[in-house]
Order: sequence, then structure tokens, then C-alpha cells
Amino acid sequence: EMQQLFFGQRFPNVAVCQDGSVLATWGNDGVVARRSEDGGAHWSEPTLIMEGGFQGGGLTVDRVSGDVIAFIEEGHPPAPIHLFRSQDHGQSWQRQGTEMLPNSKGHLPSMHMNEHGITLQVGAYAGRLIRPSRWYAAGNRREEWPHHYTNALFSDDRGKRWQASEPF
Repeated sequence: EMQQLFFGQRFPNVAVCQDGSVLATWGNDGVVARRSEDGGAHWSEPTLIMEGGFQGGGLTVDRVSGDVIAFIEEGHPPAPIHLFRSQDHGQSWQRQGTEMLPNSKGHLPSMHMNEHGITLQVGAYAGRLIRPSRWYAAGNRREEWPHHYTNALFSDDRGKRWQASEPF
């Protein structure tokens, strides 16, 4: 079965919250979310996360706290990133101040065009949040592409501070 949840923009993402609800986000000129509590049969009306924002890739469900984190960029990357947190499985969103630390090259990556993050479940770093990211160099122009690389951001304090990894 298929349903169209959003119209007129781009960049969808889907995640499953700790309570089992399905959360879909969307947008490149304002980011909104819709929730389903019955596996996608019915969906809530869109909830605005940020006006004028640009979907910063996928959501991250913190499997320790149950919170959902959305990264929203002010425009096409490279652009400033804002972090929004939902403590009620996507029903409401609050902007959260956060610190993003660069890698050894001094680069702060973008989240756009990357998938959702994860919470490590076992091992020495159990509880760590990890999000794929991308360094866009000076922009997304073809001449910059040879300078782009993939990396990750990670947080050990529930998303208050994020460290950029080295390129891989």
C-alpha cells in the first residue's frame, strides 16, 4: 500500500520511535514531521519543526533517552546546522543548543543527503550516538567534488556536544 504524505518539496526520511510510532520528516523550505501510531495506516497532520529549514538528512532516535533528534540546515550545505529534539516521539519539537566540534582538519560536516543515526548498544561506547555526515568543502559545485568526503559525527552526552570524525 502506498500513500503520499508530503507535497511540493524534497528530502524525506523515516524512523521508528521508541514507542513504536513511525515518524516521517520532509522539506527543503521548512521541515515538517508526520506521525503514525498504527504502522502507517493513518497519519497525523504535519507538525512544523523549523520554518525555512533544509532537511539535514535522517533522524536519530536516542535509544537511551527515547528522544528523537532532527538536524536542520539553514539552506543547501554548507550551511549552519540547527538541532531539534522531540521528547514525545515527534509530537512536538524544541530547538536545542549544541556544540559541534571539528575534526583534525578543522572541518564541520553537513548532515544533508545522509541517513539516520544510531545508538550503539554494546561495547565500550554503548550509548554513543553516531550520525553519518559529509564534508562539502566550499560547496556542491562540480569543481569542489574532489574535495568532498564522508565522515561521521558522534556524541557521548545525549547530543549536547558532537565531535566530527576523520574522513573515511
